[in-house]
Amino acid sequence: MIECPYCEKDVIPGEGYDQEVLYEQECSYCGMTFTYFIQYEPSYTSQKAPCLNGGDHDFKKIIGCPEEYFKDKYRCSYCEQEIIIKEDDIDRINS
Repeated sequence: MIECPYCEKDVIPGEGYDQEVLYEQECSYCGMTFTYFIQYEPSYTSQKAPCLNGGDHDFKKIIGCPEEYFKDKYRCSYCEQEIIIKEDDIDRINS
């Protein structure tokens, strides 16, 4: 939602999503036309990473296309390290 600078009501913005582009918008309440820019602000999400602090990795099978490219590939769910694990070694890694 974007606030109309004339009537101060929230209106649904138009179709654009690009930053640094000046957009025009007609308010669906008061009919006045105004301009706006889109700004994206960073947001952060943290999670524990035991493998970076002496703990074990949590390797999960990577699935994708083509299947041959991802055969035997695993990625740690904490740090995203990727490794190749042959089927014979899976029990050794996850124990």
